[in-house]
Amino acid sequence: IYSEIIDFPKRPDWNGETDAKKIDEIEKAAFEKYVEKVHDEFEGRNLSFFEHNLETWRQLWRIMELCDVICIVADVRHPVLHFPPALYHHLVSQKTKVLLILSKVDLVAPELYAAWKKYFSSFYPELRVIGFTCFDAFTYRDNKTFQKRRQRTVKFGNQFSSQIGPLELGETIQKMFPDFHLENWINQLKTIAKVQF
Repeated sequence: IYSEIIDFPKRPDWNGETDAKKIDEIEKAAFEKYVEKVHDEFEGRNLSFFEHNLETWRQLWRIMELCDVICIVADVRHPVLHFPPALYHHLVSQKTKVLLILSKVDLVAPELYAAWKKYFSSFYPELRVIGFTCFDAFTYRDNKTFQKRRQRTVKFGNQFSSQIGPLELGETIQKMFPDFHLENWINQLKTIAKVQF
């Protein structure tokens, strides 16, 4: 699907520098070079909007340095528009685990959710993929106004008997980190899931 992957700006090597002002200058220079390169290589009409604020990228860099797993949330109706392959490849190269959460799976046919899950798992083998519903069964059953609004805009109706996502998230994280003891959290998620059925 992706004809060409545009890289994302990575935090430059500080070369042992500890002075905050000099580090700031190094990062600004590297980021400006990145933005220039992107605009030189691609015509503006072929580029989607992307973040030009260095502070936003610094936040991402910091998060990637601190986290053992990064969760990317993508709307299941158009997940390729929200999934950044360059970020995935970088995280995998850094030995950071990556989890893709396909949101709003109750707004599409189950077959489409299954197809997207298979697509991402086959093209990105280190990626774990789970689905998340917009709302639980109680929200749908008890809110008549919400049901009417959904019937006007959503073709498939409520596909799932209970909210899916939280339990699968817990179980997936446990598989990613088998040495961590997450039993209490998993049990809480199982209790919530049972109440909804």
